[in-house]
Amino acid sequence: MALRIERMGSKVVGLVTAADEAFQRGEAILQEQHTKAQPWDRFGTMLARHRATHEAMNGKASFGATTAARGIWRAIRAEKEGALEGHRAFVLKQLGMNAAAGVLAVSKPFARISKVSSARHQLALKLLG
Repeated sequence: MALRIERMGSKVVGLVTAADEAFQRGEAILQEQHTKAQPWDRFGTMLARHRATHEAMNGKASFGATTAARGIWRAIRAEKEGALEGHRAFVLKQLGMNAAAGVLAVSKPFARISKVSSARHQLALKLLG
């Protein structure tokens, strides 16, 4: 949904609302699954990245930055699956993607500048794609 919104533009109010609700449900599921001091589900880092990107483009930039930081923490704490080399690559990719989503959120005040707006849009498409 977030990718569709970014491609079509945030004028699709019903879709933005549906995406917000879907992200909230996903977050609730992750919080319910998480037990203190246990590793995070790997997919939780991707949910954080997508939600941070969505918020940075269509919502509150501060919430997007907070969500990106949460995604970085989740990536560090992600559950190990398979070979260690594969896990490291996954964690590094998610760290980078969540950091990029954080940059997207921080750059929102400069979105009125056409070059910045275009670069933000391209980065959002890459993060959501």
